[in-house]
Amino acid sequence: MVPGDRVCFCHGGIGATYGTYAEYAVLPADVIAIIPPEVDFVTAAALPLVFITVAESLYDRGDVQAGEFVLIHAGAGGTGHIGVQLARLRGARVATTVSSDRKAAVAKDLGAELAISYRDQDFVAAAMNWTSARGVDLALDNVGHEVMQKTFEAMAPYGRVVTLTGTTGDTNESDPITPILPFIT
Repeated sequence: MVPGDRVCFCHGGIGATYGTYAEYAVLPADVIAIIPPEVDFVTAAALPLVFITVAESLYDRGDVQAGEFVLIHAGAGGTGHIGVQLARLRGARVATTVSSDRKAAVAKDLGAELAISYRDQDFVAAAMNWTSARGVDLALDNVGHEVMQKTFEAMAPYGRVVTLTGTTGDTNESDPITPILPFIT
């Protein structure tokens, strides 16, 4: 890196060092990334926090593996569209919930094998059909308590659920990523 390079970063996170959303910051070089020429500043500023959050959720906490059935809620949304891509990058088979045909097309373009319109379909039934009644191995809940509770019905034995939203009584306010919740049938 040299002075004048276009860079982005995510440093500190929630409850830690301030500065992730600052216009200017002094940082260690190892937390800075060069912005590719084809990426604009707005995209570069938005990507690190979302990417790191979802990577930690799916890779570190969810331990997504090749061939696993993964359900990502809101697959065309902020964290969902990154989740679809990261799960596919690991070789997982991905289903996602979406609210419209346009969002279904976006999710499929990003690698989702199945886009479930939650307004028209029961996502649990669709996921169970997709997995031949086995259930999904890993689910990423980025919607909230009610959806997460229903997601448990779509899980395979010993499947894992990772949530970004926290649930009443399950998480400390300062930790938005709840640990894996194993589902055992």
